[in-house]
Amino acid sequence: MDRFKTKTIYKQSNEGASAFLFDLRNSTKITRFISYDKRIQYHVEYMKELHKYIYSLLYGNYSTGSDRDEFAINDTGDGYLCVFWGKLHSIYCLKMAIQIRNYLHKTLPTHNEKLRLRKKDLKLHYGFAAHTGGITVERVNFNDKGGRLIHKDFILGILPNSVARLESLNKQYTEYNFLVSGNYKKCFNAHCKDINDEKLIKLFNSKEKYVSKSLGRIDINDGKRNGHIIYAIEDNFFEQFQ
Repeated sequence: MDRFKTKTIYKQSNEGASAFLFDLRNSTKITRFISYDKRIQYHVEYMKELHKYIYSLLYGNYSTGSDRDEFAINDTGDGYLCVFWGKLHSIYCLKMAIQIRNYLHKTLPTHNEKLRLRKKDLKLHYGFAAHTGGITVERVNFNDKGGRLIHKDFILGILPNSVARLESLNKQYTEYNFLVSGNYKKCFNAHCKDINDEKLIKLFNSKEKYVSKSLGRIDINDGKRNGHIIYAIEDNFFEQFQ
């Protein structure tokens, strides 16, 4: 056990943190259908490229190569939970989420065609959610029997649970695939004001172009008595976001 070390790399603060979670819809069901033929290899290769893209994007843009990194990521199997903290965490969070969303939007149709599923309505698609709240991140470093150094980030607090429950609403509101909370929207607007980016503020609050549509106050069963105000982000937002 001497090889096992932990370090708190982020502790809940007034600045908060922002997280996004995405999930590949129908992944388990489709994997079951294709498990015994060559299509499973197509899917494995797609997932390998997806993971490579995500890690290259995240560590290539946001890593300092030390414990001073202001993000943490957990692989959920067919999706990811990614948390940002620091001065402009909501902006970095949304930027990263949209880049992954755009990658999926571009590549999934071709991959679905390659899988040649008999049921035309059974396809891989995606759901995203973003939320702002409190977390603590613990980094665990340990050496395995072969001496390899392995590290794992544990993301603790209300935020991971809430954003996961928020993302699951995409199954109910099937006309949308990207939901954000009122907490996140408020934080994003504040960060945009901090950097005087009026264009982003206007884009996120545009009613004329229906960029963000309020779904009302919804109880997502995360313990918040009055629920959360939820917004659905429509496709034209992603076309204009820069």
